[in-house]
Amino acid sequence: MMINLLKKILKNGEDMQVNKKISIGIIGADTTHVSAFVEALTLNPEYSQVFEVLGIYDDALTQNSFFIQRKDAIKTKLKELGFECTQDDSFLKKCDGLLILTGDASVHLKLFKMYAHQNQAVFIDKPATYDRASYQTMVDYATKHDIAMFSSSAMRFAQFVQKAKEQVQTHSSVVVRGPLSFIEGIPDYHWYGIHLLEMLDEVVEGPLRIKSFSMSDTKERIIFHDETKHLEIVGIKVGNPNFEVFVDDVSYELKDTLYVSLLKEITTFIQTKESPVKTTGKIMNLLEEINLWKSEASKND
Repeated sequence: MMINLLKKILKNGEDMQVNKKISIGIIGADTTHVSAFVEALTLNPEYSQVFEVLGIYDDALTQNSFFIQRKDAIKTKLKELGFECTQDDSFLKKCDGLLILTGDASVHLKLFKMYAHQNQAVFIDKPATYDRASYQTMVDYATKHDIAMFSSSAMRFAQFVQKAKEQVQTHSSVVVRGPLSFIEGIPDYHWYGIHLLEMLDEVVEGPLRIKSFSMSDTKERIIFHDETKHLEIVGIKVGNPNFEVFVDDVSYELKDTLYVSLLKEITTFIQTKESPVKTTGKIMNLLEEINLWKSEASKND
């Protein structure tokens, strides 16, 4: 009888381990990523049976009025989902995965160092930082403390980008086109420009070396060096243009819900601790280069 009881206890313990959900902690209360991810993680059985959101921590670090003004709408949506933001950060120590979704990237490095811990998987909303030196510090810290990290634009994984990628040939022309807006206090291309850059990086392989930068009141255009392909980004500064990729003049445009594909990548990353993106450092370098090209173009305007 004692042997059977012991076997039952051991089996129950194994079942508890098998059924234990993967815990996720969220930092930030000022981006639509927060409410969209919480809604999917808690209401979609694909995620809710595997993951558990332990809480949302409002870090309150940003001084940028743009992000501060967005908080009320995000918090209202979270309340509808049954979640209250908290300024008690103690639960973050218990999380298997961490999502740093604070919109202001100037505080990302500080948050990463404060809350990311060994053997944890951490997703950082784009951009990871506003400068490549801070990004390298983040990478070095992650390596030293055995932390898996991943940062990306949602556009990289969108269906239309993946379809365009399948059509690229050796001598293709690839033009990425989409909205380009700017926010005071954020380096220009670190806001919407990063979407366009990551789309191009996903669609084509190899280095992206800037050949020319031109701008007008309505658009900005970047052409890249490439021996076989024509590679170009066109940012539209007026109206409400859609995100598109043209491969040899055939258009592929955004039609799916933006966060669906990104969340799939994030949840897989939390489970495997393997980032699906290997070129984030390249993107961070290029963002700074583009902003410098724009600065020079502005002087000559």
